[in-house]
Amino acid sequence: MKNIFIDMPEFVDNDPRSKRGTSLSGGYNINPKLQYVRHSIIASPEFIKGKSILDLGCCVGATGAWALHNGAKTYVGVEIDKDFADLAVENLEKYFHNQDWKILNKSFTDFFESNREKYDVVIAFGVIYYATDIEAFVKNVVSLTNERVIIDCIESPLVVQLKSMNSEIDIDSLPIVELVDFKTVGASSGTGFPVKASMMTMPYLTNMLLKNNFCLENNFTDELTHSLKNEYVNRFCVSFANSKEKYNLTAEEQFKTQKFNNETKWKFDAQVANEFVDYAKHHIPGYERVVKKSVDLCKTLLTPFNNNYRIIDVGCATGYTLTQLSNAGYHNLVGIDSSQSMLDQAKNDGIGNIAYLVNQENFPVNLGLFDVVICNWTLHFIKDKQKYLRDIYQSMKPGAFLILTDKTYNDSENLTMYHEFKKTQGVSLREITEKANSLVDVMFIDPPEWYLETLRTINFKKVSIIDADFCFTTFLAFK
Repeated sequence: MKNIFIDMPEFVDNDPRSKRGTSLSGGYNINPKLQYVRHSIIASPEFIKGKSILDLGCCVGATGAWALHNGAKTYVGVEIDKDFADLAVENLEKYFHNQDWKILNKSFTDFFESNREKYDVVIAFGVIYYATDIEAFVKNVVSLTNERVIIDCIESPLVVQLKSMNSEIDIDSLPIVELVDFKTVGASSGTGFPVKASMMTMPYLTNMLLKNNFCLENNFTDELTHSLKNEYVNRFCVSFANSKEKYNLTAEEQFKTQKFNNETKWKFDAQVANEFVDYAKHHIPGYERVVKKSVDLCKTLLTPFNNNYRIIDVGCATGYTLTQLSNAGYHNLVGIDSSQSMLDQAKNDGIGNIAYLVNQENFPVNLGLFDVVICNWTLHFIKDKQKYLRDIYQSMKPGAFLILTDKTYNDSENLTMYHEFKKTQGVSLREITEKANSLVDVMFIDPPEWYLETLRTINFKKVSIIDADFCFTTFLAFK
């Protein structure tokens, strides 16, 4: 695709940022390559064609040129700096019919108060951090569109500092906003005026959008950083879709996902317990297959058959696996779960008649030795996993075996496939995003290699992987 910013040099040459160079604070050097690459990635023609585009902080009109060149139905640019607004008009008039576009020389506050139109796409490149009241600004921005918001933002200086220190903190998951001194860009190089600016992390911005029914649709940051490694530093760029409109959430679905807005951390509460098995089938790849495989392993390895073999299901939830074990003829069963709500639901479903149920955070080392320990989709919620595994090992009979399934991958490729699986099960992108946010500092993920090494270090024998699907891995280990 042709680089229009070479053929239309005014949109680079008239921009004072073309002369300032890049900076560690997130500022970049405007040049034809940067303008072309970032627009083609984050505002690709399929995003733009036939759409009405609103550009907040349009500067000299480069995004307007891109949008109109790629078939936008209409374009409106809003710019508080009169010199920039005049340059945008002058530049756009050279190439495009002015019935398709307009430039408004207004502050955002004035525009928000006077605007009565809706736009398909709202673009906010490098402006959101000028708002000290982010929540109010986001609310105003999302009120302008029924479809999509694209935001380019500078990262919090605190986060940049932590990254430079190679901090062990999971920085990318922290919802941080930081008020800092900043200088606006003026129409002439070196001009501008000091302001207080709100620098933030993507989780913080994502949470703000979620409160207004917009969920994370695309994260363009890695692609931009790879393509513009010398220009695009300490920034992130993301798009958000109007989940209520795009995904047509019913009132019931909105009610189901409301718990993610109202709680900062995921909890296995009564509402989750009431629908847990159905929930698990929609959110965990191979849920029923892994349960069946666990039961089949008991039938295969516990020979000759003896219904007095002691089997414990760690994280038994509402008792689905215990039910399958009981149906297979095993009666000396124990279920442990840290959620009383889960166990209450299990008891309501009659699981208390087939298994001894324990509400406990730690492994119940006081209950004696077991022939089989099943620990599926549970250990990743425990911070000190190694201690928990040692307690399991000490509570196993010689020759006993452990079946362990955990979430072991959290990289972008596996997460993409995992999220696509969820979508095929009817889970909305909004619920996927909100669930991910609610699990920050609740789920602790390590790679498969950690489990293999840790199990062997504890002295488990014949440790192997017996199942894997997207982000999840199942291990079999013997004492």
